[in-house]
Amino acid sequence: MSEPDALGVQLKQLRASLGLSLHAMAELLYTSQQTYRGWEEGAQPRKEGRVRIEAFISSAKAQLDRLEQGGWNLTGLVPLAVASSTLGVPHETLFHAYRENKYQAFDLGILGIWVRSEELDNILEAVLA
Repeated sequence: MSEPDALGVQLKQLRASLGLSLHAMAELLYTSQQTYRGWEEGAQPRKEGRVRIEAFISSAKAQLDRLEQGGWNLTGLVPLAVASSTLGVPHETLFHAYRENKYQAFDLGILGIWVRSEELDNILEAVLA
């Protein structure tokens, strides 16, 4: 298997472990869905991008292992970036409200801030209040 294919397989496996859609994984990596899809399908990222992606994969896998050992389950949680897109609220606004303790969220290290998907309506109310 060529290097881009190996990277694509790793990304796809990580996305499955996180339970995320293509769009959500792209948001987590701060790239477009089209670019992310290309990586999963074997497109060769630029050298600096590849280094960043490989570091993310390694750190994310280590964080998932720590979370699993601590009894965490990501089912029902979504990254803040996904919540932002879903709610139509700027990421910065949601993050600021989180820092002001307007809603509960979970800081999962390299994986970022995650919230319960069932709480999205309540989060929107808290942010708009």
